[in-house]
Amino acid sequence: MKPFLHWAPRILSILFCLFIMMFSFDVFEGNVSFIDILIGFIKHNLPVFAMAIIIFFAWQNNWVGGIGFLVISLFFFIMVNSNMNNGSGVMSPAVFIISLPALIISILYFVDEFIKRLEL
Repeated sequence: MKPFLHWAPRILSILFCLFIMMFSFDVFEGNVSFIDILIGFIKHNLPVFAMAIIIFFAWQNNWVGGIGFLVISLFFFIMVNSNMNNGSGVMSPAVFIISLPALIISILYFVDEFIKRLEL
């Protein structure tokens, strides 16, 4: 069980980064210049870059991964809810599709740290 709890948050966080990166490919639509496409692609991937930095530091320190992905989950929850709500007061299911995986990854990092501390 320990190897699964060690590798699950790391693999899932990489897959989650790829999932979020998938949404940035919409900048290639339309008839715009290469510079505009490049700027849009970088701008859309800023959360992915932040998650990649978190994953890099979380590889050895589970607290960084747990807290980092908790913050990412809250960020996605607030941003997606504010963009999808449109003043109707009804929460979109997209909020949970985007923020819930980050919350689960955060919990897995914390559980891995808790199990590691119990074995000491």
